[in-house]
Amino acid sequence: MLMGMGYGERAAKRTLRMNRQSVERTVDFVVEERAKKQQNYEDDIRRRNEIM
Repeated sequence: MLMGMGYGERAAKRTLRMNRQSVERTVDFVVEERAKKQQNYEDDIRRRNEIM
């Protein structure tokens, strides 16, 4: 399922282990991590624009 969402086998196995093999919790974790990365990216762009 996770690999179908675009994650590699290694990342899928790692996140499943981190979330005690619960697919539901793993998907929640992955979605949350993607949102954090996107927010950090947007924050970085905003800071760069403020500097210039």
